[in-house]
Amino acid sequence: MWRVTSDSVSDRLAVSDLLDDYAYGVDTKDWALVASVFTYDAVLDYSAFAGPNGSAADVLAWISESVASFPLTHHYITNRRIRIDGDTATCTAELFAPMGMPAGDDKMKLLMTGGRYVDTFVRTSDGWKISSRRCENGWMGTGPNIAQFR
Repeated sequence: MWRVTSDSVSDRLAVSDLLDDYAYGVDTKDWALVASVFTYDAVLDYSAFAGPNGSAADVLAWISESVASFPLTHHYITNRRIRIDGDTATCTAELFAPMGMPAGDDKMKLLMTGGRYVDTFVRTSDGWKISSRRCENGWMGTGPNIAQFR
């Protein structure tokens, strides 16, 4: 159980805002905003989504390329379990991201993906940043048949 103080509430809101900035940045394809939520040396493991495990720059290039063909994306990061411990924090959060693919005749085909983010945050001179991310339980599919990757 965490103790409620003005500092703890402020820290939790700042960590939560980073997750919102990440989702908004991906959905608006604002890659500078997305990059701003990570430390310069962050390590991201997106292998649960068949993506890379490496530097933020490498993973963000893969995400950018992956969503480029989707005119519609909505990334929802929910059920945030944020734990603050001094100048570090952790958070596990669920991801649900429906994305629209062109299907012809001015229609879209819906692709759904989801999973879990397991993040570590550090307090820097620029505020809280994500220093590592591991994705878990990645799944993706269309319609009622959802295939699990890992």
